[in-house]
Amino acid sequence: VTAAETAAIIAKPCMACDAPAPSTVEHLIPINRGGTHSVGNLAPLCQPCNSSKRDMLWTEWKYSSRAQSRKAFTKTKREVRL
Repeated sequence: VTAAETAAIIAKPCMACDAPAPSTVEHLIPINRGGTHSVGNLAPLCQPCNSSKRDMLWTEWKYSSRAQSRKAFTKTKREVRL
């Protein structure tokens, strides 16, 4: 992963809750669970989302009962249309 690729990820809003950039770089599949440190496994997450995800897989976190994940993935129909 190059510095330019990392900078491009950080410059994006959080992919979970749309918090504005700068974001943190998160491994969708954590390194300690077999994930790689490659561009395809990296995503921009804000600090609260990143902290609540911890070492869960993306799908585990997305459907978990953690407060941040519930907030991040419950959008109204109006928000989805925009």
